[in-house]
Amino acid sequence: MDILSTREWVLVILISVITSYLLLSPQFEEIQKSFRELITTLLARPIITIFTLMTAYVIACVYSLYQVGLWEWHQLKITIIWYFAVAALSLFKLNSIKQDPCSLRNLTLDNFKPIKIVEFIVGIYTFNIFIELILVPFLFLIAGLFGVTQTKKEYKPAEKFLNGILIAIGFSFVIYSIFMIFSDFWKLANEETLRDFYTPPLLTFAYSPFIFFMMVYVTYENESVRLQFFIKKRWLRIYAKTCALILFNVQIILLERWVSSLAFCKKDTISDINRSFKQIFRMISVENNPPKTNNSEGWSPYAAKDFLANEGIRTGYYHPVDSNEWYSCSPMIELDGSIIPNNISYYVIGDKNIAKSLNLTLNINSPETANMAHDKLLSSAKLMFAKAINIKFPREIEAAIEKGINYAVEIGIYSILVEKQNWPTHCFGGYDIKFVIFCR
Repeated sequence: MDILSTREWVLVILISVITSYLLLSPQFEEIQKSFRELITTLLARPIITIFTLMTAYVIACVYSLYQVGLWEWHQLKITIIWYFAVAALSLFKLNSIKQDPCSLRNLTLDNFKPIKIVEFIVGIYTFNIFIELILVPFLFLIAGLFGVTQTKKEYKPAEKFLNGILIAIGFSFVIYSIFMIFSDFWKLANEETLRDFYTPPLLTFAYSPFIFFMMVYVTYENESVRLQFFIKKRWLRIYAKTCALILFNVQIILLERWVSSLAFCKKDTISDINRSFKQIFRMISVENNPPKTNNSEGWSPYAAKDFLANEGIRTGYYHPVDSNEWYSCSPMIELDGSIIPNNISYYVIGDKNIAKSLNLTLNINSPETANMAHDKLLSSAKLMFAKAINIKFPREIEAAIEKGINYAVEIGIYSILVEKQNWPTHCFGGYDIKFVIFCR
């Protein structure tokens, strides 16, 4: 295939022109300053070391594929694009990849989805350079305007209009590609095109072990920094790191959990450190085989922490805060796209074996979108109530949540509380609402 298609040449030209203008025009001094800072950051020794290792690994992968006949020099362009779009970018997304271990696998498999195959074929059959010079900037403009229309509800008609234009253009590309397949079938049906299709997913698959290694390495480096705050004695810190490496090895989730647990326990002696390791493995054992609880006393914390999973609200691990109190909590789940969004969180509080309190907290930072946030609190409260008490949700509680007023009631052994608290110093008139179920 040609070194670059006409569409790729247009992209190169546009990006070069826009970048040159931003970097040379005196009107964009802030952008130029940010660019210089970015370059300085990328030239730092740790970054250069990581990118050197990555480049060496990619070259080794490409050479191995070349040796077995799965890569040829014709794939150099597609490999370079993959290097920057996938390999390099993955290093900046290690945290998100760690949260979803299947993300790299999905990135590999996504190449074989029908829509990706259509995109690949459409990319083969491009227009001449003059049409592409008009078409590509126009598409960028439409896509940018489409993104703007999604920011406010009043732009909904314009959003539908622009979406229709994008669909029409996309459909035109497909029709043109089908026509070109019949006119120039061998441009698609040849070995070189096939190699261009399978090279990116094959490289991603081969690259996965390196990403896994980097996740482990970066996690150990980050947790070593955190250990300096928890364990002051250097020799004890070295002992803790050595034990962690032996006990956890590549189980980085356990490593992070153990370091976090140090905030709630003693760590002044070797015995304290050993006890912290034993506690983590004991907690894991209990989570795998949770003890049975008497419903008259409360709830199983290992069941209660997942009560709102269907609402997309998941807590972390159930762990001790002090010798008597244990808890788990969810992150603050943002509910809208406001500058300071409303959010909701869920807490399970109790002792080692039993959860005694379930707490939903809604924070209203942007009152103009409060109705949607109250709806989320209500749906979550209903689900929590059904899981915890398993009776019909009282209409009085529903009204209290909808109106944002205080309300308290006792149902059998349970106390239910709806509590609103205004924030007097909040510039937008914010407040929070708590929905709590206690087992007395």
